[in-house]
Amino acid sequence: MNINGYKIIDLNDINCSAVIGLRIKNIRTKKNISQTALGVRIGQDQPFVSRLEKGKSKHDASDLIILSRVAVALGVNIYDLIKEEEDFIC
Repeated sequence: MNINGYKIIDLNDINCSAVIGLRIKNIRTKKNISQTALGVRIGQDQPFVSRLEKGKSKHDASDLIILSRVAVALGVNIYDLIKEEEDFIC
């Protein structure tokens, strides 16, 4: 929906886990890092990385730890994974 030229987004319709997962996948693939290699860097296995990238991860304190490990492993700031983009923030 648009009001006065501004895009209005219902945050209940946004799956932040999926958005963050897509950002992780995009950064990982741009850096030519496999899911297996990223898993090794963050102390997890490849299926975990796959679930993370698909947004199948729960929101809890342990996710923040994982996201911070992912950011370090990918050489980015955690903000790059959760930053405001396209009129919303996760």
